[in-house]
Amino acid sequence: MKRIVMLVALFVMAFTVSLSAQKPFAGHIHYSFTVEGIDDPNVLAQMPESVDVTVFGNKTKTVMNMQGVGIQNITDGDAKLTLTIIEVTGMGKYYVELPADSIEKKFKNVQCDATYTGETKDIAGYLCKRVVVVLTDLETDETQETVIWVSDNFLASEAINFGSQYRCVKGYPLRTETTVDQGDTKFTIIQEAKEIKPDKKVKALDFLRPSDAKNLMEEPELKKMFGL
Repeated sequence: MKRIVMLVALFVMAFTVSLSAQKPFAGHIHYSFTVEGIDDPNVLAQMPESVDVTVFGNKTKTVMNMQGVGIQNITDGDAKLTLTIIEVTGMGKYYVELPADSIEKKFKNVQCDATYTGETKDIAGYLCKRVVVVLTDLETDETQETVIWVSDNFLASEAINFGSQYRCVKGYPLRTETTVDQGDTKFTIIQEAKEIKPDKKVKALDFLRPSDAKNLMEEPELKKMFGL
């Protein structure tokens, strides 16, 4: 089950991107987080009910809570880095920071191919295009197919997919459908925007690393616990 928890965390990390427009968008996006194709309560209990994203230009902060662990994923397309903050109940806050070169190294053996199908749908008041993305592990030839619905309404720049494995996709994803195949078990994780609210009160300071967070890479036991 730990593998499923980490898969969800990585899925959300992979989904976390940043926005850029002629006039920087600032606000909040509330996503639902559902699973189709499985009714195992042990699996469903490990899925967050919702995901909230705060946006400020090329900065995004995705927040979710699951199994006593709070996770924040911050992507800064201007500074070219990603920051993951993990708060474990009774243990405090820890962070993992990845600069651009580390992210490139992480995905250097992953090929990303996107096919725009021409299908469209309205999601949270935004017109979205359906994109089928195939990720190929160049070392093993294993593939992962994901359906992403993206919107061009945010006038996003190339920084939109910084830090994401879906770097070949143009547009901001408002719905992602990822199929998970675990032998006899196959199900789909869906993350979809339900509400988008502009907010002029969002500031760059909201995306800074908490001063009380410790470097997770300097904590051997926690690194092992999170599979790092």
